[in-house]
Amino acid sequence: MASIIGVQELQHTNGTSAMTIDSNGRILTPARPSFFAYKATGDSSDINYTSTTQVNFDSVQHNIGNCFSTSSNKFIVPVDGVYHFSWQVRMSNTTTAGYLYSALRKNGSLDWGSGLNIYAQLEDPQGGSFQAPSTSATVELTANDEIDVAIVVNNDTTTRINNNTTFFSGFLVG
Repeated sequence: MASIIGVQELQHTNGTSAMTIDSNGRILTPARPSFFAYKATGDSSDINYTSTTQVNFDSVQHNIGNCFSTSSNKFIVPVDGVYHFSWQVRMSNTTTAGYLYSALRKNGSLDWGSGLNIYAQLEDPQGGSFQAPSTSATVELTANDEIDVAIVVNNDTTTRINNNTTFFSGFLVG
């Protein structure tokens, strides 16, 4: 015999809502860590990104759980679990680059273990037009891991990161 439990909201004993179920059966998890950060102000002059450089995100559209910091440009993992991230870095003035990439870093490293690197790369992106390496990844993380986005532009010191089209987002899957 099946049991039915009728409930509209699950709460922690301190009163924090963990989950709500509306009259149509949709489940909401209002405390689930999630963020969307973006670069509202683009580079005002050419920058040398030939070595691995962290991307600065100066604005957030949302930051549930306050796990993303615009001062450190990092997502600090609040609890062990599986997380999904997406990012795009839109650049211009790539006139002599042999390649460029944007990468997801864990604790300041491009290497996620066993030689695994998570990045989007463009080969021979010359011509000065806009380039936007972007990708996404779902990864298992441990509380207090620090996640950020970095770029490298090979052999070109005149690149600029553009505003409003450069973003970094993520959320706890479970």
